[in-house]
Amino acid sequence: ITTEGSERLRIDSSGRVMIGTTTAGESSADELTVANSGHAGITIRSGTSSWGSFFFSDGTSGGAQYDGAIE
Repeated sequence: ITTEGSERLRIDSSGRVMIGTTTAGESSADELTVANSGHAGITIRSGTSSWGSFFFSDGTSGGAQYDGAIE
């Protein structure tokens, strides 16, 4: 996706998402790469009475669907 003539976001043929870069991250964690020449980060914004969360899963059923979380 480009804005003002510059590429801002790329989804490559492997489904990897790269924001601010055209170079994927470390090979065991390269599904989402965010880059900036200065500070970089990701913001999860939720409602005032709701959680913002990251979940970790190594399966598709039962407890394996939510083996770990950061809330």
